Amino acid sequence: LNNKSNNDAVCGDNGAVYQNECLAICQGIKIVPFHFCPQGDVFRNGVYDVQSSISRSEIDRFRKENFVFIGKRKFAASEQMRKEFDTMIRNGGSFRDKSGMKQ
Repeated sequence: LNNKSNNDAVCGDNGAVYQNECLAICQGIKIVPFHFCPQGDVFRNGVYDVQSSISRSEIDRFRKENFVFIGKRKFAASEQMRKEFDTMIRNGGSFRDKSGMKQ
């Protein structure tokens, strides 16, 4: 999937924020206004990889386990990025399965 063409995060109708429109639409998620996603744009902190592609097999692997793929995290994040990500999770950001349930 060419998820690199649009790096603007979007809010899905299940309340999860997706790294970009391609990731949401390719998984059957409808795009809704950002006020439906209370955690806001979690991708602004630089922890996520906006340069590499995400394969159909990666998305399918998540779907088999009833999850959606929201973004691809960088492997070599700086310590500051890790702290920001951990803070976001503690402050209400979360991972959600396809039904919208927090994990």
